[in-house]
Amino acid sequence: MAESKKPEKKFQIKRPKLPIKPGKTPQRLTRRPLFWILVAIVLVTFVGQISSGGNQFTKVETSQVMGAITRGDVEAATIVDRAQIIRIVLKPGSAIDGATKVEASYVSGQEPILIDLLSATPPPKEWNVEVPKTNIFVSILFKQGAPKKDGASTVISLILGLTSALCILNPEACSRPSTVRMI
Repeated sequence: MAESKKPEKKFQIKRPKLPIKPGKTPQRLTRRPLFWILVAIVLVTFVGQISSGGNQFTKVETSQVMGAITRGDVEAATIVDRAQIIRIVLKPGSAIDGATKVEASYVSGQEPILIDLLSATPPPKEWNVEVPKTNIFVSILFKQGAPKKDGASTVISLILGLTSALCILNPEACSRPSTVRMI
């Protein structure tokens, strides 16, 4: 007698699906807006540190700067108006607290006194008054001023501004179709 063999059914154990595939993690991470915002903040901080690294001024007291101007120890001077800072470069052989490039803060009433001192004993190189210009992005964000009755419109315009900046940094993030549905 020939016994007919039935094919045995093989039961396979299915592996559970992992929520994040090991090879796809960096790709998904770079698609998120928060990642690009953090990258932009880190880059701006890093570039700012590098660009200001070689031109450091040592902070000293305002009276020390005024004394150096009166003695004629100043080679060049710059008054930064909005920041209310005076920066001076001392002549060779002169130093304040061991530094030849120093800066000091002043209050708004002291600005005419500093200008009079620099006019009375002018440095060999010209002295200057700088009025820094506001960054265009900052002026756009704060163009409306403080929120009045409708603070929501200011928040919305801020979100739209950040979203457009994100689209400039990462065009792929803005080219994908939206999953939000409007009712």
